[in-house]
Amino acid sequence: MTSITTQIPDKLNHSLCLLAKELNQSPSDIVNKAIEAYIQELQEDVEDYKMALESLKNDDSTYSYRGSYGGIRIKRCDRKLESMASAKKL
Repeated sequence: MTSITTQIPDKLNHSLCLLAKELNQSPSDIVNKAIEAYIQELQEDVEDYKMALESLKNDDSTYSYRGSYGGIRIKRCDRKLESMASAKKL
């Protein structure tokens, strides 16, 4: 197993320690589970992002991606619908 050292704010550490005690788990176990869940979420976002890019390459105007991968947002709208929405705002 690999060891990682990081610094966290005191308030977060306090919450982590309280939660660990309440759950009868070590802080390391909670951090491992949190990292695992976060990585899984990011991997799903990356897959959605790739599907959205592929959809855009194929000029499919029906796919929307709203994940958090790298802070990038992709949304492709049908130009006719986009024009209608703009007209309604006026």
